[in-house]
Amino acid sequence: DATMQAQVVASVQATSSAHLSVEVDELVTLLERHPAGWFWSAKAGGAVGWLPETCVTVGTPLLALADFQPEGDGEIGLREGATVVGFDLESDWWYGVSGGQL
Repeated sequence: DATMQAQVVASVQATSSAHLSVEVDELVTLLERHPAGWFWSAKAGGAVGWLPETCVTVGTPLLALADFQPEGDGEIGLREGATVVGFDLESDWWYGVSGGQL
């Protein structure tokens, strides 16, 4: 299975060493899905553990079709061909991450 990027939508405190603690808006990499509703996940810094699937929203893989220069706060610059993971589409604008920029 391919890995996916996800955004945390509900904070979770680990209840065992096999679980991962996360905060709202953190980005995690989903490495494996368990049929019982859990993701084996990794976050920046290398910490790994299980997360309930209800605490994350999976991003949509996107490809930048042209260069984009940010014009205001909350915008990120993109080069043509850059991979973007989009989490929310509002009024023709994606909320997402590319190259670690949110």
